[in-house]
Formats: sequence, structure tokens, C-alpha cells
Amino acid sequence: MSYFEWVQNIQNQQWTEDEVNLKLRNKIQKAVHSALEREAAMRQAHPDDPHASLLRTAALTLAIERVSCATLERGVWP
Repeated sequence: MSYFEWVQNIQNQQWTEDEVNLKLRNKIQKAVHSALEREAAMRQAHPDDPHASLLRTAALTLAIERVSCATLERGVWP
């Protein structure tokens, strides 16, 4: 919710509660879908590894990957 408040302030916009809830629902659904897809891929790639089927592990690997990509795109700051 803080992110949406920040975006509204930056863009000088005002959203209704329904708009904010819809945006939040969409973000959460996309995140869950991505984590479930990653978990399935991990489980398929490593069927004997008990940690490969953990949704938490899948979500963590996605998060680390996203931070890594953002860091590479921005470059190293002095």
C-alpha cells in the first residue's frame, strides 16, 4: 500500500479505494502465479530434492533474481 501511495504522490493522482484494492489484488495474483510457476519448474528439475518443492524457496529465488537483474541494469554506483 505504501508503494501505491508513493506512486500517487509522484504522479499527483488520487485513486479510489476500489482502484487501489484492484491494483493490489493484481500485483499479489501475479506474484503468487510467478512463485507457483517457479516452484513447479524447480520440482520438475529436481524431483528428489525436498527443498525444490517449497513455495517459499521458489519465491525467494525469484526475489533474488529480480534484485540481481535490477542491479545489473543500473550498474555499479560509486
